[in-house]
Amino acid sequence: MGNLYVKRFDTREVVSTIDLHGKTGDQAERVLRGLLRQMDTETYFVDDSEIEYPDDD
Repeated sequence: MGNLYVKRFDTREVVSTIDLHGKTGDQAERVLRGLLRQMDTETYFVDDSEIEYPDDD
Protein backbone atom coordinates (compact mmCIF):
# COMPACT_ATOMS: atom_id res chain seq x y z
CA MET A 1 0.00 0.00 0.00
CA GLY A 2 1.01 3.63 0.25
CA ASN A 3 -0.50 6.96 1.22
CA LEU A 4 -3.80 8.55 0.28
CA TYR A 5 -3.82 12.33 0.07
CA VAL A 6 -6.87 14.54 0.45
CA LYS A 7 -6.27 17.65 -1.66
CA ARG A 8 -8.12 20.84 -2.51
CA PHE A 9 -9.31 21.09 -6.12
CA ASP A 10 -8.41 24.78 -6.44
CA THR A 11 -4.84 24.77 -5.06
CA ARG A 12 -3.90 21.07 -5.05
CA GLU A 13 -2.79 21.64 -1.44
CA VAL A 14 -2.59 18.45 0.64
CA VAL A 15 -4.96 18.89 3.58
CA SER A 16 -4.68 15.36 4.96
CA THR A 17 -2.45 12.32 4.52
CA ILE A 18 -3.73 8.83 5.30
CA ASP A 19 -1.05 6.16 5.79
CA LEU A 20 -2.20 2.81 4.43
CA HIS A 21 1.12 0.97 4.85
CA GLY A 22 0.46 -2.40 6.48
CA LYS A 23 -3.27 -2.29 5.75
CA THR A 24 -5.05 -5.04 3.85
CA GLY A 25 -6.94 -4.26 0.67
CA ASP A 26 -10.25 -4.54 2.54
CA GLN A 27 -9.09 -2.13 5.24
CA ALA A 28 -7.87 0.38 2.65
CA GLU A 29 -11.17 0.13 0.78
CA ARG A 30 -13.12 0.85 3.99
CA VAL A 31 -10.95 3.91 4.68
CA LEU A 32 -11.48 5.24 1.15
CA ARG A 33 -15.24 4.65 1.21
CA GLY A 34 -15.50 6.43 4.56
CA LEU A 35 -13.55 9.40 3.24
CA LEU A 36 -15.71 9.73 0.16
CA ARG A 37 -18.93 9.56 2.22
CA GLN A 38 -17.84 12.29 4.62
CA MET A 39 -15.83 14.77 2.56
CA ASP A 40 -17.02 17.74 0.53
CA THR A 41 -16.39 16.36 -2.97
CA GLU A 42 -16.93 19.79 -4.54
CA THR A 43 -13.90 21.17 -2.67
CA TYR A 44 -11.64 18.15 -2.08
CA PHE A 45 -10.49 15.05 -3.92
CA VAL A 46 -8.52 11.92 -2.99
CA ASP A 47 -5.16 11.38 -4.70
CA ASP A 48 -4.37 7.67 -4.70
CA SER A 49 -1.41 7.83 -7.10
CA GLU A 50 0.95 6.15 -4.58
CA ILE A 51 -1.29 3.15 -4.02
CA GLU A 52 -0.21 -0.08 -5.69
CA TYR A 53 -3.33 -1.98 -6.65
CA PRO A 54 -3.05 -5.75 -7.17
CA ASP A 55 -3.64 -7.08 -10.67
CA ASP A 56 -7.09 -8.57 -11.21
CA ASP A 57 -5.76 -11.15 -13.69
